[in-house]
Amino acid sequence: MLQPDSGTIELFGHDVTGWPSHRITALGLGRTFQLTRLFRQMTVYENLLVAARQADATASRARADELLAFVGLTPLRDEYAGNLSYGQQKLLELMRLLMTEPRLILLDEPFAGVNPVMENRLVGLIHELLAQGVTFLITDHEMRLILTLCERVLVLDYGKLIAEGAPAAIQRDERVIAAYLGRRRADGAAEPTP
Repeated sequence: MLQPDSGTIELFGHDVTGWPSHRITALGLGRTFQLTRLFRQMTVYENLLVAARQADATASRARADELLAFVGLTPLRDEYAGNLSYGQQKLLELMRLLMTEPRLILLDEPFAGVNPVMENRLVGLIHELLAQGVTFLITDHEMRLILTLCERVLVLDYGKLIAEGAPAAIQRDERVIAAYLGRRRADGAAEPTP
């Protein structure tokens, strides 16, 4: 989305630095946004079809129907996207992304603003997609969910990497505890919250 000031970006063995979004999408990268970016005045079904990569309209409609059934939104197929609950909008945005058949999905705050039932539904869908070979990079503050979903966790504090590793190690890391679970003393060491 942004042009880098320096360096290169490689994806699946290709230098994609400066590539437009549609070329990166065609290579197999998809992303969602923290705040949904749906076409609110279009139906759920139309939102899916607009993202279709298949040249064959029949194949696109079949894929859209398959994805609606996958997430249980078939009854809302003809509803305007703007009328959906926020959690349903998150589901639709993920399904629209899946219309592009990504190999790697970047999720930006997928659990923000959704209720616990929808959180569980999203976690279940992510697990199903992982089992199908899709890879995820998730940015979120819901540590409870991140620690159950991810094999590897990177923790940033004010833009700096402070910890990296398996979820179990991250939970015990003093820097993470200080930054997210406790307070800092004057010397920077962790002071657990009472």
